[in-house]
Amino acid sequence: MPAVLLDFDGLILQTEASGFASLQALFAARGATYTLTDYLQIVGTSSGVLDPFLLLEQRTGRTWDRSAFDAERTAHEARLNEPLAPLPGVLDLLDAASACGCALAVVSSSPHGWVDGHLHRLGLFGRFTTIVARGDAPQVKPAPDLYFEALRRLEVTANEAVAFEDSYNGSLAAKRAGLRCVAVPHALTRSQDFSHCDLVVDSLASIDLAALTQRLA
Repeated sequence: MPAVLLDFDGLILQTEASGFASLQALFAARGATYTLTDYLQIVGTSSGVLDPFLLLEQRTGRTWDRSAFDAERTAHEARLNEPLAPLPGVLDLLDAASACGCALAVVSSSPHGWVDGHLHRLGLFGRFTTIVARGDAPQVKPAPDLYFEALRRLEVTANEAVAFEDSYNGSLAAKRAGLRCVAVPHALTRSQDFSHCDLVVDSLASIDLAALTQRLA
């Protein structure tokens, strides 16, 4: 398996829980409700799918200051994300991929500033051959464009790689790109449909890369 492609949010670092908690708090402070159903529509893709700010104005029936909302959201998420460590199994998977000579890539719908910043903070940035993020391809997930770009940069074909994703939108993007996809849902995404994936596991900690390579061959 020459290449291992990993999503970032919710797979390497549990920023999804922080994002949901932040939006819940911001909505509650303004007298509105933000639900998991709302959040799952933007997990793994662009928040433009269901812009939380526009949703807030719709639910409250009033106009708010977007700049203030965005700044408060950013600060709230930063406080929650700062102490986070890589999710279970992440470091072992990176070690196993490196040991077998697999190229490693992050493929994320989030922007470089977000992904690269967290990877540098975690000391993981240099572990990846390439980072493909929003802006590196015409469309974010669930379109396959980001994965196509990752394959192009790594100079491998889809059947020479495996993708790991935690969300429906992300896994759909991987499959649309022709990749084998291992879904690793968490508490927020466990109710989503992963029937199109090649394998569903509870945690990256359960992954034996050598055995997975044989299973998916």
